[in-house]
Amino acid sequence: MKTRTLHCNTTRLYESLLQHHLSKVGATILNVERGTFVSLDFSLPEKAADGLIALLNEAGHGQIVWRNA
Repeated sequence: MKTRTLHCNTTRLYESLLQHHLSKVGATILNVERGTFVSLDFSLPEKAADGLIALLNEAGHGQIVWRNA
């Protein structure tokens, strides 16, 4: 199965929302750093990536920012 690795920043308020949706699609959290923002790196099945990004963009109300590795 092909996987895709994604990287994002969010506030602590949205961390649990993000982790909830990651577990629903079978994502594996690779790294979490908590500071002013929470930075997450995770991998998930390629076929679930675009749908997850769209879902989190809507659910996160602009509080989830995607970044390049």
